[in-house]
Amino acid sequence: EMQRSLVGSEMCIRDRISSLPKRINPHTLEKFTDYRSETVFTIDDEDTFDLDDAISIQKLSDGSYILKVYIANVEHFIGFNTPLWQRAQRLTTSTYTENGPIFHMLHPDISCGICSLVPKVDRLAKGFIFKISPDGKILDFKIEDSLIRSKKKMTYKEVDNILNGMSAPKSYYSFIEDLINLEHVTNLIISGLSQDTTISYEVNEENLIKKTEIENKHQPSKMIIMICAVLVGKSVAEYLYNAGLLMVYRNHENSYYEEFKRLLKKYNKKVKAFDKTQDEYVINKIIDSIKNKEEFLVFTSLIINSASKAYYDIKNVGHYALNTEAYSHTTSPIRRFSDLLIQFIPVSYTHLTLPTIRL
Repeated sequence: EMQRSLVGSEMCIRDRISSLPKRINPHTLEKFTDYRSETVFTIDDEDTFDLDDAISIQKLSDGSYILKVYIANVEHFIGFNTPLWQRAQRLTTSTYTENGPIFHMLHPDISCGICSLVPKVDRLAKGFIFKISPDGKILDFKIEDSLIRSKKKMTYKEVDNILNGMSAPKSYYSFIEDLINLEHVTNLIISGLSQDTTISYEVNEENLIKKTEIENKHQPSKMIIMICAVLVGKSVAEYLYNAGLLMVYRNHENSYYEEFKRLLKKYNKKVKAFDKTQDEYVINKIIDSIKNKEEFLVFTSLIINSASKAYYDIKNVGHYALNTEAYSHTTSPIRRFSDLLIQFIPVSYTHLTLPTIRL
């Protein structure tokens, strides 16, 4: 009976895939804002074909910036609780094997086809639009169903080379100013983050030690994509949380403080600054003070690997490592079910204007 059900489901999936459009017809999309004339591009690995995020940036005359992060609009093609939805729910994520096949959460005709933000063709996207002040503060934020046409598929390697001062290939010439502005805005946003979040700069969102600061400095392309993803995840989650709407949160609880105390006791270490305060963020200042010493990586690894890991829940407790009231995974609906699920939250959260967002 189960086998018969699975066979029937696969047949429904094939029927649905065969019925999907091969191209977007803009004349049938009245509710989508047309951004096809804008300079939109993707940055990813050279061999990536399931492109679920794209970017555009514009510098205004007053020195502020309009940053637009476009995420593939998968929910337009995947009906709620349909066989395609159920397949994604069952697989939960795409699996990428080293030098081997890719097991797509969605069928590859979707993830690498009609939903992939490939260049020079019309695509549907969720547009997350930020107005950013000259000093990196978020002045305005809205979400729009968008019609885009990416101008170029860039690679991490080429973007890194350009932003590290190397000569650009001719096909990148018209994008150089945008890339420089993107790096500048990224640095503004990073510098605007609370200085009490030292740990979040030393580990990634999964609590794994990141590469050293020197190595990261030479990979500005990945920092740009990471900051854009964090900005979208923070902004969407914080708004929906404050609006009281149902949401799938990516939580991360603060256990560093207690873990630090436990390690000090275990290794019979005394830190005067730690004894005199209950400030949970004093740990960051202490770690900062030893980051050039031999024991830094060992000590921080002990803290981080034994501290709490991030997890999904509909109850929000905030994200300590990212220093945000609420956070969600939002930018990869092609390959991560939690992100796809969030796209199905009622469209009441579209066309919102948020005058103030804490970052």
